[in-house]
Amino acid sequence: VICGGTMMYLQWLVHGRPDAYRPTPAAVAKSHEVIQKFQNEGNYQGAVELVSSFGKVFANRTEQFCGEDWYRLRRTLEIALTVQEQAEESNDDDSQKSNNDAHQKRMDELVENLYTGERHGGLASLGYDVRCFFLCPDDRMGHTKIIDRRCEQMVIKGLITETTDLSLSGCLPEMAERAIGYRQTLDYLNREKGSNETEEEIFDNYLNDFTTATRRYAKKQMAWFRKDQDFMFVPVSLELDKTERVNAVAKEIIRYCRLSNAEYERELRGEETKSTECRKENELQGKNMKFYQFERHILKQGSESYADALAEGIECRRRIRMSKKKRTIEETLST
Repeated sequence: VICGGTMMYLQWLVHGRPDAYRPTPAAVAKSHEVIQKFQNEGNYQGAVELVSSFGKVFANRTEQFCGEDWYRLRRTLEIALTVQEQAEESNDDDSQKSNNDAHQKRMDELVENLYTGERHGGLASLGYDVRCFFLCPDDRMGHTKIIDRRCEQMVIKGLITETTDLSLSGCLPEMAERAIGYRQTLDYLNREKGSNETEEEIFDNYLNDFTTATRRYAKKQMAWFRKDQDFMFVPVSLELDKTERVNAVAKEIIRYCRLSNAEYERELRGEETKSTECRKENELQGKNMKFYQFERHILKQGSESYADALAEGIECRRRIRMSKKKRTIEETLST
């Protein structure tokens, strides 16, 4: 039994690794520089247009992203730049380099072999009877409120101090820095205070950014798994308490695992099965999410919890500033 929620890695495990080129170091560096500039400007559409300009296959890839997926956009640009490098290398004499038609032909040949949809090394190809389940909340509005509350609980339980300690000790991996929660906390810790800003305003913006990013990720996760027809949707009732909820879901999964292959396939692919209905209902409820009203559940201004979390944030921001000043002094003395 393997549990997880990261879409890309689960897809690799179940379906196999994708048919993507390995980008060159130069392409990785260039892509990071270019996309970072767009990201700093908040110009996601501009970045998409740039990546799409490399060809239809890359434009189609950007259309498959859920929301503003800067990471996948950067990865796609890495591949586009790698293809461009290889096309230029194949035309290595002066006459060929001046022949745009030859260059474009080579580009087309390389692009044609990209993203065929073939995957290699999935569990099913290795002979396993793979049965995948997505635990789907039956009430998306209620589920979103739970997400907001959990984000606040993470802050209360020490997310800001944990991030500060890891950052100052140099023990925060690059992958973790991009993760939701750490990323917003690092931005908060390193944000310069404006002349007319208060610490409360900076802290409130941080909480809003954190909860918003988490809600968007949950939305993206649901959209991703709805597209994957190999995942059985198991409804999770939010009306039940935690113990009853876990027991009900476990009982349903055990039932599915005991079915024969033919019976399981009918439950998975059937038009009127519980999984299919759950999948449709999840998508239908998404249309009403635009009416969701964000509200604080625990960290409300004036509450003791809010005051404690704010004080923790102010102290951690001070520690980060002191560390920067110390590093600047040391660098100045060393020169």
